[in-house]
Amino acid sequence: MATLVKNTDKVWNQRPGESFMDYMKRTDKEIEDPKYKGKIVRFPYADGYALYEVVSKKPLKLKHLPYGDAWQIPATHIRGLRLADVEEMLGWDDVPVWKPLSGIGK
Repeated sequence: MATLVKNTDKVWNQRPGESFMDYMKRTDKEIEDPKYKGKIVRFPYADGYALYEVVSKKPLKLKHLPYGDAWQIPATHIRGLRLADVEEMLGWDDVPVWKPLSGIGK
């Protein structure tokens, strides 16, 4: 059973006076940081994805990454996840799904 860790990272907040376009460019760079490589699981939700960082595997802990539309899956879905589920999801692909989300500055 997984638990959800509160995300207190200020990097995901839009800064005072920061335009939305600048915010998206900055968070695009953040999500591509190597520290996230192999640690992000995604869940299709509405018209996009809910992204979560795997903080630890034993015990299984996930942290929501409020990227793009910042979709979240229900807490009951998080609690029902098993480590085997997450490990399978981490192996689904090597191409980051978030790369084409904004397309800003390309």
